[in-house]
Amino acid sequence: MGALYLPGYTKYQDEAAAKHPAKALALLDVCTWILGNFETAAQVKEAVQKISVWGKPLKEAENQVFPLHISVYDAQGHGIVIEWVTEGLRIYDHAELGVLTNSPPFDWHLINIKTYLNIRAAEVEPVKMGDAVLVPPSQGSGGRGLPGDWTSPSRLVRAWFMQRHAKPVPTAAAGVNLAAHILNAVDIPLGDIRPADNTFKDSDYTMWIAIKDLKNKVVYFRTYENLALRAIDLKKLDMKPGAPKKTLDIQGGSEVADVTGDLK
Repeated sequence: MGALYLPGYTKYQDEAAAKHPAKALALLDVCTWILGNFETAAQVKEAVQKISVWGKPLKEAENQVFPLHISVYDAQGHGIVIEWVTEGLRIYDHAELGVLTNSPPFDWHLINIKTYLNIRAAEVEPVKMGDAVLVPPSQGSGGRGLPGDWTSPSRLVRAWFMQRHAKPVPTAAAGVNLAAHILNAVDIPLGDIRPADNTFKDSDYTMWIAIKDLKNKVVYFRTYENLALRAIDLKKLDMKPGAPKKTLDIQGGSEVADVTGDLK
């Protein structure tokens, strides 16, 4: 599962949680609750409707209440999106799109994506005009019109397009490789998003990415400073109740393989 920022739209169920504390769950505990109690997205969809989620502040982040929506996937490929908005709890089947970014809410993205249905992977056919034949100036003409900016709607469209048209892969390793390529196209370099005063203070960027192989139970990640994919095999960890918790500092230097000595 993943929790993504949804500012401007999120409204948690604080009032209902206060009235029925036995059925209340703090936002910061939602991920642990889901991952520790359910095996399928369908189970989560049913269970989340029976609780109230309240926005617990995070002390380590100056007591902010993070506005989030959540995507949940299971090993069979079924997924849902969970949102707490002004209209109440909203749950969507994620199979309709398969991609989630940030604001606006998911139903808006479902409408917006329909304006890009004309874009395709196949090249545009040459056009004959009299004795002349006009051909596209380069490869990739079918995708002309894909948005290239860093807004969350545009990043969603790009990721959706690549996921939809990419050649199917035969193995999990190839799937991880494909996912990394797709994420490359929405990876934000430091400095490309700046506040209105055009300074580098609070410049938004992609600090890290994660790729989850749900069938083989392996999590892959890379950080901004280190583009090499690293893996954690969850099957090798002790998941029994009471087992010691383990952490890992994912920050590390740039991993560059010097292959000079391999030249022949």
